[in-house]
Amino acid sequence: MSTREQILQVLEPIASNMGLDLEDVEIKSAGKNSIVQVSIDKDGGINLDEVAQISNQISEALDAKEVLGEKPYTLEVGSPGMPGVAVTVFDASLVPALLTAMTLNE
Repeated sequence: MSTREQILQVLEPIASNMGLDLEDVEIKSAGKNSIVQVSIDKDGGINLDEVAQISNQISEALDAKEVLGEKPYTLEVGSPGMPGVAVTVFDASLVPALLTAMTLNE
C-alpha cells in the first residue's frame, strides 16, 4: 500500500466524523522533508475554524500512526471552496532556528 493510500485510510474517518469530504491528498518531496497537502470540503462550503480544527486532528493522527516514519513534514490543509486559504502546520522544532535566523537578520 502506498504512503498516499495509508494517509487516506487515516484521514477518511477524521473528515467523515467532522461532516467533511476528503477531496484529495498529495505528498511532495521538499529536500529531506515532505509536504502533505490535504484538500477538504463540504456541501455549503467550509469555514476557517473547521480547516484549523481538522488540521490539528490530521497532524495528531499522522504523528500517532507514523505513516511518514521519522521524516519531518509540513502539513497544508485547504479547501477548493476557499481559494488561497490554507492552514499550514509545520515541524515545531524548527521554530527556535527560525527565530534565531530572524533575530540575526534584523
